[in-house]
Amino acid sequence: MKNTLFTLAALMFLACTNAGATAGTEIRDKQWTLIALVGAESVPTGEQAPWLRLGSDDKLNANTGCNSASGDYTLSGDKFKAGMLISTKRACVDRGRNEVEGQFMGALAAARRVRVTNGELELLGDDGRFLARFR
Repeated sequence: MKNTLFTLAALMFLACTNAGATAGTEIRDKQWTLIALVGAESVPTGEQAPWLRLGSDDKLNANTGCNSASGDYTLSGDKFKAGMLISTKRACVDRGRNEVEGQFMGALAAARRVRVTNGELELLGDDGRFLARFR
């Protein structure tokens, strides 16, 4: 009975440990295209679609649809935090794209958790509120 409980506890521990590692490797080194953003009625698609890349070197690269941004990030399990980001400052002629850019950069700054569901990456706030979704 003791051996069975110990084995069960060990398997549960390994399952939890591997789940976090899989989520981290699952989202790194992939370009994620923005498909939904809190506060935005729609997001640009096609060549102007904003995107995010989380490198295995803990470097974040993004394109807002108007400008490029980069910086460091930390990821531990589902805990996420973007560091100080630098970005280009090109003018975006389209007002809607300007608004999406501000909301996108705000979502990156506010994100504290990540979740992958059905192949989609979600950025979440401290309280679990939805900020952005990528495919």
